[in-house]
Amino acid sequence: MNVYVCYTPSHKQMYWRYFQPSLCFDTSLVVKELPKIGDGKYKNELWCEATKKKLEIILEIINARIDDIFIFSDVDVQFFGPLTDLVTHHIYNNDIVTQKDPSKDHDVMYCTGFMAIRICPRMREFFENVLALMEENPELDDQDAFNEVARISDIRINTFDDKAVWSHRKMWKPNDGQELEVPDDIIVHHANWVYSIEHKAAQLEEAINIYRKRFGNKFLMNRIKDFRDREIVEIEEVKTVVDETIVELDREPYGTMTI
Repeated sequence: MNVYVCYTPSHKQMYWRYFQPSLCFDTSLVVKELPKIGDGKYKNELWCEATKKKLEIILEIINARIDDIFIFSDVDVQFFGPLTDLVTHHIYNNDIVTQKDPSKDHDVMYCTGFMAIRICPRMREFFENVLALMEENPELDDQDAFNEVARISDIRINTFDDKAVWSHRKMWKPNDGQELEVPDDIIVHHANWVYSIEHKAAQLEEAINIYRKRFGNKFLMNRIKDFRDREIVEIEEVKTVVDETIVELDREPYGTMTI
């Protein structure tokens, strides 16, 4: 199963220190570094423009038909276990699975920071509609637009177990007295609900320290990996398939396409 991630220079150290070293070998990694768009701070100038790039890449992946199911993740994420069984269990009979955020106004707020997506015509149409809504409303980011479209869509959507795909779910900063309640059975940690990139890195580090104290050398042995055998693909190769191949989404599910 492919894991796709894109990041701008402001998040590059987070990718190398936390995201890539923690990803298990049951997946292959497809990476795209984007040019700088703003400074990466939440909801500030150019934030929505940057998140629109994520949707464009997702549509490239869907149109390329390289995978039946793929994972798309933000880079402020680290992993504590394998992903294949987690995704297979939650996406069964569904088109997409997302992390869940708290919401005051709705039963669920779908978080676009970590998603498993099935390649099918419904998902292509869905993400086209999300992107179109963002273009019509420049003040919307990808998650706002995703949730608006999801509430009127017939896609089959599920959410990951809160403990398996975990985040703090309230605003956090270092040394503010809030203890991170990292679950024992965590698989994915998403460091959202923070004030800055520096706070994201601090939360990722604190979660590592909590887990290390709890599980000791077992955690360290699982964390230390040799990346010489990992298949890391530049995402430009995915776009090449889209540019050079006429893709008709006329059936589901799809087989794989070799690049």
